[in-house]
Amino acid sequence: MVKVIAERRHLPTPNDECRLLAAIGMLLVERVLDRWVSAPGRALDDLIRQEFAALPAVLK
Repeated sequence: MVKVIAERRHLPTPNDECRLLAAIGMLLVERVLDRWVSAPGRALDDLIRQEFAALPAVLK
């Protein structure tokens, strides 16, 4: 994932920001999967959108 982030940012190699963003992304996916498994009937795509949508407010 780190390499893809670097490519999308037109960087020759991943930097610390790429690594941090990848780690945050993986953490959010892990949180979503935990919520999805513990809440039958919830749509996975909705949980993914909710988790990523909450991120900007947390980073203020």
